[in-house]
Amino acid sequence: MNRWSATLVGALVGAGAAILLAPRSGRETRRRILDSANDLQDLTQRQWREGRMRVTELVKSSQERADEIASRLEEELPHELPQQRTADRMTPPEPPEPERGL
Repeated sequence: MNRWSATLVGALVGAGAAILLAPRSGRETRRRILDSANDLQDLTQRQWREGRMRVTELVKSSQERADEIASRLEEELPHELPQQRTADRMTPPEPPEPERGL
């Protein structure tokens, strides 16, 4: 169970116990239960919206970063490949290691 789920379950259990164990009339208890449910619904909706906004921002920033990297690669790759190929041609091959007899 993740942290948010555990917090939500704990809040529900605590609110329910507090309401049911308090010495109130039935009408007052029902009103408090309804108020607590509405507060919990508001909290859940607010956290859901915040989470969606964070995910949206993360996706957007990740896409922007990926676009930057792709642009840089497109700019630099064609220039580096011919240079690397030229350098490879200019470097003499390594001589083979002599075989050692048994």
